Amino acid sequence: MTGAGRPSPDPQPVTEIRSTLSLYWGCCGVSPQKGSAETLGSAAGEGFPLPDHIIPNQRVIDSQMAGSELAASSATRSLRPFPCRNTLIQDCRSSPVENCQNIAYISDRRMAVQRLTEQILAHTKGLPEGAPIAAKSLLHLGNRAAVDQALSRLAERGRLMRAGRGVYLCPVSSRFGVRAPSVEKAVEALASQRGEVIVSNGAAAANALGLTTQVPVRSVYLTSGRSRTMNLGQQVVELRHAPRWQLALADRPAGQAVRALAWLGPEKAEAALKTLKRKLPSSTFGELVAAAPQLPSWLARTVGKVAHG
Repeated sequence: MTGAGRPSPDPQPVTEIRSTLSLYWGCCGVSPQKGSAETLGSAAGEGFPLPDHIIPNQRVIDSQMAGSELAASSATRSLRPFPCRNTLIQDCRSSPVENCQNIAYISDRRMAVQRLTEQILAHTKGLPEGAPIAAKSLLHLGNRAAVDQALSRLAERGRLMRAGRGVYLCPVSSRFGVRAPSVEKAVEALASQRGEVIVSNGAAAANALGLTTQVPVRSVYLTSGRSRTMNLGQQVVELRHAPRWQLALADRPAGQAVRALAWLGPEKAEAALKTLKRKLPSSTFGELVAAAPQLPSWLARTVGKVAHG
């Protein structure tokens, strides 16, 4: 009742309206109570302002319209996720000056890489066929990381051939096209650069001395270094670690005879030594006899028996 004795108009019913704050729990974490001033105020655009990232699709009809309830079913609003924090920081901090500096830095870096690539190619032109190219031999052109990256790029472009881990070769150009270096020259150059002893295997030595008619299908070499493989185009060369006595006389004819006898084994060694005594010059056979103390017992005994028996 009012002071004039006139009944007051019917109070406006309180309608439950979902708050915009409760629509995005990630912002607040607490939903306002139903029918509270925060709920009504935020839905009508009062009290709590609508966040920028929430765009209402349907506005609630003004509550001051005469004699009707609030014409609002559950207000639907589409949510737009917050932009990434890193993106905001980058947008706030980046400036045209910094962008220009970044572009200039990238341009200078590309030019430096291009110059290093050209210097490496100019260096490889003066190398003999099959000479291995390693990053350590190019450190006068740049630091190790830059040289490694430049060699890798040249191999991907086909300007160099990746023969093994950290070893590159320069392809040979001829009137018939581009080919890989010969196996013999590549192995010889690798032995000279690494300081290793690399010789043909026993099967190849026996074939070269006429002790067998078998022709080796695979390219296998014996080395004083670690066992590994080399890729020369489509051909794979195997480098196999061998004991010291098989490498004692290196690639001399007497050394070939030692490796051939080791490949033939104790059963065929005596007959092969008799053949070699007739074929080889006396000086070469004498060198083989003089190396007997370095050979294993079974081979040293066979050599002495054929030489003095």
